[in-house]
Amino acid sequence: MPNEIARVRVTATRWVSDEPIPGVVEVLLQDADGKIWQFVDKAPMFDDAFLLVRDSVYPVDFEIECTVLGRRIRDGRPVVEISTAHPWGLEAVDGTFQFEVAATQVRDSD
Repeated sequence: MPNEIARVRVTATRWVSDEPIPGVVEVLLQDADGKIWQFVDKAPMFDDAFLLVRDSVYPVDFEIECTVLGRRIRDGRPVVEISTAHPWGLEAVDGTFQFEVAATQVRDSD
């Protein structure tokens, strides 16, 4: 169903900086074509369970919330078009916030 809130699998790869408080982390999202998208933001923007702290052992696989914009079959594979702009306002470092990802990377939000 379009515009449903879901969760997409991502990987935090490193702690970037302690400043600004509470600290900044790098998170990567792989799209359906294998392209890696980089996000860099304050740790709580990605994680409210405190998995991402300076002393975490990186990489850390986890999920972020996103909005499902559509689902389709592309080249015989199910893909999901998502937006990371809603609900938490996340954008890749180049400003991109809409992605097509493999359907296996997305699950319903709890």
